[in-house]
Amino acid sequence: MDSALNKLSPKDGYLVSASTYIDNHDIEIVQVLYQPIIGIVAVALYSYLRFEIDSKLILSERKLNKNIIDGLGISIPELYDARLKLEATGLIKTFEGEDKLGKYHIYELQKPLNEVKFFTDDLLSTALLEMVGNEKFKKLSLWNKFDNNYHDKKEVTKQFFDVFNLNKDNIVLQAQLNNSKISNDESLINRQKVSLDMIVFSDFIKNSYVSSDDVMNHLDIIKSVKLVYGIDEFQLVKLLEKQLM
Repeated sequence: MDSALNKLSPKDGYLVSASTYIDNHDIEIVQVLYQPIIGIVAVALYSYLRFEIDSKLILSERKLNKNIIDGLGISIPELYDARLKLEATGLIKTFEGEDKLGKYHIYELQKPLNEVKFFTDDLLSTALLEMVGNEKFKKLSLWNKFDNNYHDKKEVTKQFFDVFNLNKDNIVLQAQLNNSKISNDESLINRQKVSLDMIVFSDFIKNSYVSSDDVMNHLDIIKSVKLVYGIDEFQLVKLLEKQLM
């Protein structure tokens, strides 16, 4: 292996980019699954660099390796060794350059494999097995997997309006103001038991003056109206027609 002192200097510069957004769950995956392979120093380096990511790289604003060394309390050889382990496991790509200010590296952080793909990767799963042994490996392979074998039981979960009383007009007004600013999967209104028959509703829409595209773009509002006022699909379409007249 090349000597670290010949490859890195505390006075060398660095900048940090990323191939995509690195979130907290990515950090957790690195801590749990990658750490037995790459070690605690490499995990600390990955986490440190994550908070140094810049959306726009400006070479003149580079930082020095001394910042990393002082921040993590490690030596140049430890920094170099940790970097190599991150590179080898696909967690960073390193690019080297030099200008009038001196030598610098650009570290592009990569998203770790998720907890499913990690165990289908031959190299990483084998490396983990060799590092931790069979028993620990089996436990880690079940990490973030949950036993959901209870869906044959009766669900007694309360819905929003079983617990809270809100002004119905205000709900519809707020839905209009929000206008689906969050995705349908995240919207609480979509997790309520709104019995909107989309097949019947779509048939009524086809025979009305209402645009199907407008309906789909305002589905949260429509569900809110049905939920709070309890009107059927035909009445919903008639209400939408009145709004357009």
